[in-house]
Amino acid sequence: MAEHTKGELQITDTNKHGDYYIGNKDGYLAIVTPWINQSAEANAHRLVKCWNSHDDLLKICKRLRKVLNATGGDDEINATIEVADKIIAKAEKG
Repeated sequence: MAEHTKGELQITDTNKHGDYYIGNKDGYLAIVTPWINQSAEANAHRLVKCWNSHDDLLKICKRLRKVLNATGGDDEINATIEVADKIIAKAEKG
């Protein structure tokens, strides 16, 4: 699998049809187009927030999982580790 585009994204442009262009300093990466009963603007902002926070959230999730694992586990900690493992696997799935 090829590497993903590096760096943070932002909404770089819109047009008269309600499309939102998302990109970085090197150019466009995606276009979010409105569909029936959907907000292209809200979807574009969510996509940008998810993209820009993904790597940091994954990193802290892994770190917190290590801390919880080292703490030893009662049922709540073990359940939290299990959820963290699922989240990490989902985030790293290629």
